[in-house]
Amino acid sequence: MKKDSFWNQLISSIAGLGVPGLVLLLAMSATGFAGAAALTTALAALGGPLGMLGGIAVLGVLSMMSKGLAAYGLDAIFSAVVDEMKQRGITSEDILRAVKGYPIPGFIKDQIKDKIEFAQSSKTENTVSDRRIFVVDSLDIELGATVELRELHSANIEPILVQAKLGEGVWKGAAASRTGDP
Repeated sequence: MKKDSFWNQLISSIAGLGVPGLVLLLAMSATGFAGAAALTTALAALGGPLGMLGGIAVLGVLSMMSKGLAAYGLDAIFSAVVDEMKQRGITSEDILRAVKGYPIPGFIKDQIKDKIEFAQSSKTENTVSDRRIFVVDSLDIELGATVELRELHSANIEPILVQAKLGEGVWKGAAASRTGDP
């Protein structure tokens, strides 16, 4: 197949949508329809009981999630979402019970269970008030290194001594002492 300007425009348009574009592409191809029928059927399928509008909302949420994953990493987002659910009165047991009943593959259920258990065990090591999230520009963080990081939700830049890697994208560290500070 010759790749012409239409091909380039198609690929550029789908790539511009990011992960939601890939989801929509697969959903449209699974419908067995073409054109507008494929689009409306795919959006309705993604939206479940909320129909096409729900499908559009799902794609919007997927867009936010994919940007968030790229910016902060799965572990940081997962942990923050679980923390937020707990603040709303949902226990880890409630989450695990709900996940157990979902029609999703077992390996995903196992990953969720492992991440919740990991979050609980790391919470016993550190108090929640000690936990701060930083924005990392580079993934080349080594144990024992002092790295200048920007704290999430603030403009503060602070040197942090990396003490341990707790999981994928999650490190434990302490503020490094600055020489020459008053």
